[in-house]
Amino acid sequence: DGLYKKLLQTCVQEGMKVSPRGLDCYEKTFCTMKLGNPRARIVQNSGRNLSEAFRAAEFIWMMSGNDSILNISKYNKNMQKFSDDGKTLHGAYGPRLRMWNTDFDQIANVISLFRKDPDTRQAVMTIFDPSKDLAMFTKDVPCNILLQFLLRNNCLDLITYVRSNDLILGWPYDVFHWTMLQELLASQLHVELGEYYSTIGSMHVYTSDMPLVYNILETPVKNVPMDPGPSVNNLIELFDTLSNIEKYMREKHCSFRKCLGLAYDDHLDDWWEKYFFVPIEKKLGIIV
Repeated sequence: DGLYKKLLQTCVQEGMKVSPRGLDCYEKTFCTMKLGNPRARIVQNSGRNLSEAFRAAEFIWMMSGNDSILNISKYNKNMQKFSDDGKTLHGAYGPRLRMWNTDFDQIANVISLFRKDPDTRQAVMTIFDPSKDLAMFTKDVPCNILLQFLLRNNCLDLITYVRSNDLILGWPYDVFHWTMLQELLASQLHVELGEYYSTIGSMHVYTSDMPLVYNILETPVKNVPMDPGPSVNNLIELFDTLSNIEKYMREKHCSFRKCLGLAYDDHLDDWWEKYFFVPIEKKLGIIV
């Protein structure tokens, strides 16, 4: 929360007024930031009032390689505005991370790279695809375009590059998703969680959101980190399990506990229930 307010203050106080696509905003270019404790990933500022269920469901949706707008719009109807065909999202991160060029899993490849060479500098995941994103008009060009993981001093750091970061709509969710991936990847590699860094090309807030920005800035800071996540034996299998459970809950309208008992024999740590599936249950109106 403290970092979030600093970025908002910087953008408002130092930003230049520009109008990409005819939309007025305050923009600060070339910004860098560090989150020393990536577990402090949740923006808890009541002035922003983020959706816990959407945050959780979007992470599962992304990491499963999904791009279906029908699935994620259950948690956020505004996502439909970014679909070109009413069915999928052109710039969805999931397929690009898990199925680059239809069959290359970048997450699995990074795990393999670290196992071969813990000091590698090649553990990079690319999201932006110029052959797709510059060659056609689309409502959904990826904003987060590159992730680099570095394992140093037995700690896994993450560096991201974001071409365009809306501090109201995008930033709070981006930090959550990428630091979650960072922590789970560190667990898979049996190393400590390091620090999270981000370089932002265009950090901005739209003038239409300024009342909300001032409300956030006036709200006291909370900095309560998440509990350390459970150990991970197989990250790819974990993503598949999370996706299947969310789908079962959404389609069968049953509780996490019932779903786990009916569909899966493997135990899933209570941590996932607390931070992910309880908010999803509430959003879906599931009575436990």
